[in-house]
Order: sequence, then C-alpha cells, then structure tokens
Amino acid sequence: MLNRIIQFALDQKLFVSLGLLILILSGALAFKNLPVEAFPDVSDIQVNVITLYPGRAAEEVEKQVTIPIEIALSGLPNSVRIFSHTQFGLSFLMVTFNDKTTDFIARQQVAERLRSVDLPPGIQPEIAPLSTAIGEIYRFRLKGIGKDTQELRTLQDWVVEKQLRQVPGVADVVVIGGQVKQYEVNPNLAKMRDYKVSLGELFEALSRGNANAGGGRVEEGRQQYLLRSLGLFKSSAEIGSVVVAENRGVPILVKDIAEIRTTYAPPQGLMAQDEEDDIVVGTVLMRKGENPSLVLEGIKQRVEKLNDEILPKGVTIEPYYDRSWLIDKTLRTVFGNLVEGAILVVLVLYLFLVNARAAAIVAMTIPLALLSTFIGLTIVGITATTALSLAVSREWKLILMSRSLSLLIVLIALLHRLALLALLSLAVLCNHASPI
Repeated sequence: MLNRIIQFALDQKLFVSLGLLILILSGALAFKNLPVEAFPDVSDIQVNVITLYPGRAAEEVEKQVTIPIEIALSGLPNSVRIFSHTQFGLSFLMVTFNDKTTDFIARQQVAERLRSVDLPPGIQPEIAPLSTAIGEIYRFRLKGIGKDTQELRTLQDWVVEKQLRQVPGVADVVVIGGQVKQYEVNPNLAKMRDYKVSLGELFEALSRGNANAGGGRVEEGRQQYLLRSLGLFKSSAEIGSVVVAENRGVPILVKDIAEIRTTYAPPQGLMAQDEEDDIVVGTVLMRKGENPSLVLEGIKQRVEKLNDEILPKGVTIEPYYDRSWLIDKTLRTVFGNLVEGAILVVLVLYLFLVNARAAAIVAMTIPLALLSTFIGLTIVGITATTALSLAVSREWKLILMSRSLSLLIVLIALLHRLALLALLSLAVLCNHASPI
C-alpha cells in the first residue's frame, strides 16, 4: 500500500503539487480567520442570573428571590450544578452545563424558566452578558479638561458606553468611578403638615409628572397633526413645578413642600490614580468565542472616532490596558518554539542520517501538518492559541521530551559519529600495518 502511494505521488507530480498548493492556501486562510487569544479559554458553559432587590437584607433576598429562582432552574437539560450567592440587595446564581449544549441554547433555556418565577413586584432577574473571566480585553480612562467626575460619568454612561457596545464582538462595558448624577427631593415634614400633604401624595405626584402622554391626532383638511404631551423631567426646576395637591383652588407645588437639588448617588466603590482620588474608567468585555484581534481593531477605530468627532472638546479616552501586545507576544513565543523545535529535529535527523536532503524533506512536513491543523481547528471551532499550546506542550514534548533531552540526543549522535570515525581510522591503520 505504501509503495503504491509513493509511486502515485511520483507519477502524478502535477496533481500532488496542486493538492499541496490548495493545502497551503486553505491553511493560511483558516489561520487568518481563526481566533487567536492570549489565554486559552477553558471555561465551562455557564449562565449567570443577577437579580437586584434594593434595600433588602440578605435573608429576605434569599427567601424571596434566590430560592424561587433556584427551584425554577433546577432540572434544566444538560445542567450539572447550580451555585448561588446572596448578599444585601443582590442575588447571584451560576448555572453550569456540560459540553453537550451550546451557550446560546443554555441561555435560551434559562430565560424560558425565568418567565415562570414568582418574584416580588418590580423585581426582574437578568442574565449576565455572554463573557468569561478572560474577556477583559481593553481598559481605558475618560479624561476631560475642566470637567468634574460627574460630567465625565454622564458622558461615559450616555455616549461612550453606547458607542462601544455597537462594536461587533463586545458583550458589555463595565464602568467604575465618578459621580452618578441624580435629582434629589428632600421633603420638609413641617411644611407638609401645614399643607396637609402626605408622603404618598408626593410620591404619586412625582411619578405622574415624570411621563409623556399621547393625545391622538387632529385632522385639518388632508393633513393630520399628531398630539402628545411632554412631561419627562429635564431639570430640577421642572421637578419643583409639579402639582401635588390644591388648597381652596391654589395649587401646592413640590418646591413649596420640599427642597430639590442636583446631587449624586451614594458611591459603591472608588477608582483612583496617582494623586487623583476619583477618576472614571471603563472595561470592555469581549463576547465568548469572538476573535479578540478583530474586536480590538474595532474598539480602537471606535475610540478614535469618539476622540475626534463625538466627545466634547478637551474630553478624550486614554487606554491603559490593551491585549494586542500580549497576543502578539504569545504568537511570537509559540512560533519561536515551533521554529526551534523544527531546527532541532532537522539537526538530529542530519546527524543520524548524514543526509541534508532527507532531513529537509522530513522538516517540510512540520509546517504542512500545522496548516492542516488550522483547517481542522476552524471546522471544529477551537482557538489557535489553545491548539498551539497543545502542540508545544504535547507534540514537541513527546518528540524531544524537552530541550535538555534534545541536547542530550544531539550529544549522543555526535559521540556516535566520533566513535564511527575512530573505528574507521583504526581499521585503516590495521590495514596499513598488515603484510601484503
């Protein structure tokens, strides 16, 4: 069988050459489209469910939120375990699946079960973005000349985050630092008692006043005019003008019984740098399974657009962590190991075979085998870094066991050559010494 294959390859040189060319082009194209990560992603298929229950103790959150969600998610197909964590105002559950399902099917199954959970009014569980622990690929800081942290945080929440989420492959943008702007209404209980207004009436008035309403349409000839009422708050002055009640035909406004001011939400954390106590930073999370090189390229283009066209003058995005350099360093290291291994193989073959042509023929199969591996990885869906790591850690270790063992093999081969030369020299001397 082997003789037939060799004979076919020798007889059909054009066919073999075309097949080799197709293999090289297909392998190069597969490597170009293959995701390359700095760290191999070996995480399980997981779905995280996060539920906020503000102002509630951990015991209440456990009984009213965590346990009902655990019961609803129990028995999901291909699920192997459920982990839950409850703290003040927060419920967190992690559902782990086996490899028989996919991330999207698992998330769909969890979402279907969550619809049937009986939770307190106004409580809605959310599924965390599809990202893993190694998904943090880009970190940046938002700087602005003459801007305080509240203005920077507002730009971050309403402008920067919206733009970065539109980049293909981005799962989420996590923001830390800065003051979250909010309008605060502080009731004056003495004035409320004088005006005979309760807290319930004040809350109802604020909820009723902060809304838009549709008014139908009015026809005039062949034209129609659509009517609507705009009531969403835009400033603290509009909040103070909301009518709470009336006293003998005189309206009682919010500003008559409460103090309205623009402030910030209580901070839940702090981000500092050098001598600055409070800064605004963001972390971009990559969606699981995406190509980090392409995602980073899209993020950089969007950041450049934000700095040049969208953000106000003097406000810039300055990255302080970018995984591109780590990916490049990983590739250089892995390919360097492959080249070193190939050189050692060629050297060992030459020392044993004493034939440079035979050693070169064997060495040529190494890059061809690597290209064929890229084709298979693209079909299966495994990242290039994982495959190259396995190639370095298994294939070369099985062939050479380590660099020290490789050097030992080379030393043995050299000693073998010296021994052969010594025997040949001894044989020549013996022939010259013997009588004719």
